[in-house]
Amino acid sequence: MNRLAVLTGLSGLILLTACAKPDDQVIVEACVAENASEAYCQCVVDAMEENVSESVVSKIATAIREDGKSQSEAEDALTLAEKAELLQLFPHTISCAAQQ
Repeated sequence: MNRLAVLTGLSGLILLTACAKPDDQVIVEACVAENASEAYCQCVVDAMEENVSESVVSKIATAIREDGKSQSEAEDALTLAEKAELLQLFPHTISCAAQQ
């Protein structure tokens, strides 16, 4: 019986992991929820993945996914050093907006 419980728990964990959305998709969906176009949001998230540390991207996605925060709220909750990393995105956000 214990073996069955362990196997059931493991299979549930594997299923949950397989169904979890990747960080970039979570952030794009949160961006779109704030009334931006999907193309713009994808462009910004692509720039984010290229210019911002993986830990900051993950922290934003986790705040959205687990804490139910909006993208803006997740970014507001970052430390000053992490927010400074996001400043690198400014020229990219302008470029992404111009492509619309």
